[in-house]
Amino acid sequence: MEAYTVIEVKADGSTVPQVESETEILLVQDGTVSVGMLCYDDDDYKDVYIDHPENERELNPEAIRLVKEHCPQHLATKTSVVLICPEELAARMQF
Repeated sequence: MEAYTVIEVKADGSTVPQVESETEILLVQDGTVSVGMLCYDDDDYKDVYIDHPENERELNPEAIRLVKEHCPQHLATKTSVVLICPEELAARMQF
């Protein structure tokens, strides 16, 4: 999937577009950007959660720089936005 594609997370745990569990993402909220993986619980409720890597603090400054460069409009939104993480940044996440 293309980097910076917006992923809508529905109340039932589904996503649009549909992505696999453990997809690397950028979480944009309140003018900040965090790296992580979008994961699905295996329970009956199909809850969605974000697992953040051990080196999140190291990667977040680069993540915000990339969002400012490629899709700065998301930094000003009043709701959280989930984006597909670019591969070069995703490859550096350590879990």
